[in-house]
Amino acid sequence: MQSRSRWDNRRSGRTTRMLTEALRHCFNGGSSYVVLPRGLFEYCCQILKDLGATYICKTRRFAEFGANSKIYFKVLHDQDVNPETFEIRGVREEHTFWDHEAVRQAHNRTIMKYHEYD
Repeated sequence: MQSRSRWDNRRSGRTTRMLTEALRHCFNGGSSYVVLPRGLFEYCCQILKDLGATYICKTRRFAEFGANSKIYFKVLHDQDVNPETFEIRGVREEHTFWDHEAVRQAHNRTIMKYHEYD
């Protein structure tokens, strides 16, 4: 099995479902943290607008949904992100959401080994 290529664009809705769950988690005045691979935040901006974001800050990577509800975005290779334990330093596990592509990039060698003889 090969890794995903530039042309493998399935649009299965997994990122949208994950963002919806993060929004549901922080809906009544809270915060969620989403781990994305580098370059995916721009793609998420349109999804966030469709979900009703009142403000999107592209430089600091967060989105507001009114009533103090915010989703903060971390890049997979940030210093406070630990892909081995799926944790962000200082953030409780129930506030953390991982994009499927970030998981794939972090553990690609293991996934490729798993599918080696498929």
